[in-house]
Amino acid sequence: MSKRTPLVALAATLATLAIAGCGAAPGSTEGGSSSDNPAAAAAAQGLGIDLAACPGDVTTVFGPQEKVGLTLPLTGGPASAFATLGPGALAAFEQANATADLPTKFELVQKDDQFQPDKTLAAAQGLIQQDGVVGFSGVTGTANALAIRDLLKEDCIPALGLPAGGTVINDPAYPGIVQTTVPFTLDARVWVEDVNRRFPDGTGIATFIGNTESGKDYTADIAKWMERTGSKSRIVATESIEATDAAAPSSAITTMRNSGAQVLFAAPTGAQCVSMMTEMANQGWKPITYLTTNCASTAFFSAAGPAGEGVLTVQAFKDVNSPRFKNDPDVQAVRAAMEKYSPSADPDNTTAYGGFTYASVFLEAAREAAKSDLGLSRLGLIVAGRHLDFHPPMFIDGVDFTTDGLEDMVPVEAGELNPWSVAEGGFVQGTLYDFEGQLTD
Repeated sequence: MSKRTPLVALAATLATLAIAGCGAAPGSTEGGSSSDNPAAAAAAQGLGIDLAACPGDVTTVFGPQEKVGLTLPLTGGPASAFATLGPGALAAFEQANATADLPTKFELVQKDDQFQPDKTLAAAQGLIQQDGVVGFSGVTGTANALAIRDLLKEDCIPALGLPAGGTVINDPAYPGIVQTTVPFTLDARVWVEDVNRRFPDGTGIATFIGNTESGKDYTADIAKWMERTGSKSRIVATESIEATDAAAPSSAITTMRNSGAQVLFAAPTGAQCVSMMTEMANQGWKPITYLTTNCASTAFFSAAGPAGEGVLTVQAFKDVNSPRFKNDPDVQAVRAAMEKYSPSADPDNTTAYGGFTYASVFLEAAREAAKSDLGLSRLGLIVAGRHLDFHPPMFIDGVDFTTDGLEDMVPVEAGELNPWSVAEGGFVQGTLYDFEGQLTD
């Protein structure tokens, strides 16, 4: 994997300053608008940003106290799965404030969006217009991120550390939006690669995909990687499920079982992960099963009982409830931070640690921006977020967070393909697949 020094990469982005001439101090608007600032102009040009279309204060260095926005479902059905992102993110920001390693202290302001894109947009508008946030972190869901990206682009506001796995998030037209979760395209690439290894002469594959924006990505990415890798396998059954469907998928499982498929690619949502595995066991169908990383939780697999035995999932994050990471020093350190700075967080809820991780990307970009010629400003954050190379504490060893301008926009391109073991009470360490620098189209 790439081990670039972020500041070196950022310096390369600003190298054109040598021919840009002298001007105002980088990271300020002294002596003219942001478009007159040669450091800002060079950095923006490298990311395709039209500084003339940005507010004039996009290069203004932040004051001692600023606000960061987070929209997430605090009420409604999805809140049970995602509301704990908030306490995790709060702990990360409060820890950074307490350690004084940044020139600016950040106040995290959370707004409820009920996981509905239209409400995400309304909440983001309020955070910008009423609360005056300088950036966003942790906005959850691909469709939700898409709902606000034009708003963020209009005001040149960064959104760093988004748990939105869709391929469309990594769009060069929106360089200020930086994904953090395992992207669905990595899931699909690993699944296809592993099937190609197991079945070099091909086999039949069934797909069970949620009828969601994420599901559309999975379907497209599976087809793409099968074609690009020259896979000899073929899709023999395609079944879908609505995100709101809570019933056991009996009919879909029967259809896929009758297709004769030896492999299953599955991307259901939430509790459907459990009902799918349970129904497969009830029908006695035991294909080699690859399950979306969104289901890679000890809680889901424990609920499935013996039905989860041997099911494979891609993991880039440490599962805090897995025996494997019981004594992991990084997990213990993050747990301690949450207990100290966000005591309302459930220390055994994996999602809370996700919130901490997503916020850590924003904070890492802030540290790099503060050391750069651009300073800790909105543009500085955007540029730093697009030139990061670090290892978040909750990432599995061998998996880093790496971006390289518009050339490498997918930050997480490696993960372990791990099987669930009932006897071990957790995921067993499997093969590490690393596609660093290969997933940006």
